[in-house]
Amino acid sequence: MQATPRADLSPAQEADHIRRRQVIWERRNGPSKAVGGRASAVAQGKDVANEDSSLASFTAETARATGRAASGIRQASARARELGDDIGSAAR
Repeated sequence: MQATPRADLSPAQEADHIRRRQVIWERRNGPSKAVGGRASAVAQGKDVANEDSSLASFTAETARATGRAASGIRQASARARELGDDIGSAAR
């Protein structure tokens, strides 16, 4: 028996899935931060030595796990923020 290929997700469906993944990721790892956040803190003289610098960002980790470009993950995440609570109805 041959499996049928899965249909591609719509942009709204993809955004919904990325949003759900980010909620779970943040429960496990804390709020996601911009990649430049650490560099900015260092430039401002803030002590960041206690932070886990090996922790991958949500975008980088999701891109690696899904095989998608980080820019596509950021775009889907931004779309999810724009749709807000209406994302469920838009994704259907």
